[in-house]
Amino acid sequence: ELQLKIAGIIESALAPILDEARRDFPGLYFKSHPRGRETGPRPLILLQIYNIVPDSADEIIVAAQQIIQQVATIRRKTDTG
Repeated sequence: ELQLKIAGIIESALAPILDEARRDFPGLYFKSHPRGRETGPRPLILLQIYNIVPDSADEIIVAAQQIIQQVATIRRKTDTG
């Protein structure tokens, strides 16, 4: 299991990223837990990634890297406006 804290993006913006990750990594389970308010100054999401089939533990790191890169892209677009 791996947990990521993702700040500065709302859950609806994260959803397409998780949809893609689910397609790319069918041996993993992704669960997002919104923390705080989406309308606040810095929304926060706790993302848990679990392996659900044997031998998929290494994929967790690859999936997390993919998600982090895509979230960073969204943040850059949001920050530049």
